[in-house]
Amino acid sequence: MSNYLTDVPVVWLSRSDDFVLYGTRNLNIDCLISTPDFPLLSVVWQKTSYGVTTQLNVAISALTVTIPSSTYSVLLGNQISITCTVSGSPSATNVYWMKQQTNGGSFSNVDISGNNRYSGGTLSSPTLVINSAQFSDEGNYRCHGVNAAGDANSIVTNLDVTGSEYNIMQHESCSLYI
Repeated sequence: MSNYLTDVPVVWLSRSDDFVLYGTRNLNIDCLISTPDFPLLSVVWQKTSYGVTTQLNVAISALTVTIPSSTYSVLLGNQISITCTVSGSPSATNVYWMKQQTNGGSFSNVDISGNNRYSGGTLSSPTLVINSAQFSDEGNYRCHGVNAAGDANSIVTNLDVTGSEYNIMQHESCSLYI
């Protein structure tokens, strides 16, 4: 069999048509970076040989991480679910939650596995569930997703814990008569 295809031009294109390579048969992508100026959402391979065009599309997109509301409120001691949906291609490989430190500080991971009041934040159940909400749960939260194309985060949502704590003190010398 002869090597007659070596002279056939091969063109690599991205969906945005900003990226074009001529005359090479191989395209190696070691890192995908998407910027507003160069959104690498798909790579198209076209080979024209004797009037026949062969095309291969590889679609890679960043994840979309969504929280439906920018504010949530829960009564002290009650349960709250902060819904998070994660979608994209390829699928997410990791989902986690972050909470902003008090007074507008940096965000840090919510320790779901080390706290029996928290659940969720997983691939199968990305929604954050807080049982028996405490005032210490108040603050800003965001959901994060990771896939092969990179990571993405949701909008910041604020959790407000309302209600009052009642302290009942008992004295040995007090008696109540009705």
